[in-house]
Amino acid sequence: MAVKNRVKTVIGGFLCLSVLFGGRGTLCAWAGLEGSWDRSEDGKHWQYVYSPGEPVCSQWIVSEGNDYYLDNNGNMKTGWFTDPADGSRYYLGEDGALRKNTFLPDGSYAGEDGRILKAFGVWRKAMDTQLTKLIRSGTEGVFALADLNGDGYRDLAVLESGGGSSHVLLTAVWDEEEETLCLGAESANDEEEQSHLAYNSRSQSVWLITESGDGRQKDYFTLEDNGAYFEQIRHFETDTDDWGGTLYYVDGDETDQGEWEQLQEDARSMSGEDQGDFFTAMGISATPLDADSVAKALDQAPSGEELALWQP
Repeated sequence: MAVKNRVKTVIGGFLCLSVLFGGRGTLCAWAGLEGSWDRSEDGKHWQYVYSPGEPVCSQWIVSEGNDYYLDNNGNMKTGWFTDPADGSRYYLGEDGALRKNTFLPDGSYAGEDGRILKAFGVWRKAMDTQLTKLIRSGTEGVFALADLNGDGYRDLAVLESGGGSSHVLLTAVWDEEEETLCLGAESANDEEEQSHLAYNSRSQSVWLITESGDGRQKDYFTLEDNGAYFEQIRHFETDTDDWGGTLYYVDGDETDQGEWEQLQEDARSMSGEDQGDFFTAMGISATPLDADSVAKALDQAPSGEELALWQP
């Protein structure tokens, strides 16, 4: 704390008011009365006083824009602290100031009111476990953390490379209710079936397109809004008749070549497949699948929009 003897500050309210303060206890304030930081009698602690020998006790105060807690002896708390008023755990730095919107020494993250965002920690651990598993298995590719299903939470997409038709290795969507990752698609690099992701910027929808049988079968799946799994929308297939001619099928029903080609074109437009590279269409960047990149991605603070979602 950058205080040597006494640092004066003004804190509002002459009447002791019971107010909700960022989810923590009550705050008493005195209008027009100057408070100051002073040392305890034994010189070991900082105390906040309004008159000599009368330190503030058992409550939070605000001084110079920072939050501090004074215990029942009037001593400023530092380090880890559990508020007896609401049972929430907080971290107060060596200077006593409540840490907000930052990672804490144990790796957890404190939100805008200083409370630990436990669900955010569970999300980080789940993502780290899944990505580390892929790395240890020798999987090579790129990954991105992005909101795939439109619920505000970042999900996971792992592709063979960053190209426009890159093979999908894994997609996983965060289920906020169960606090777990739900695998939506998973495949190996050497599978005969090829798949890629597409994003329709007009409908803001994510699609999985798979092809197999040397192109004789093609399927279009879309990720449900706020859902975790892909739903099949279109199935295209060709076969050969007894005379070597081509048979065309859409969703199991036989059709002619002209309609088959038109419905395929409609599916390409509907899925955003005609809009090019998935990452570019979504406006996100792919990151190499390695330990350093994973650590860097997961050590990013949540955005302002995400803070509201993770707030307990």
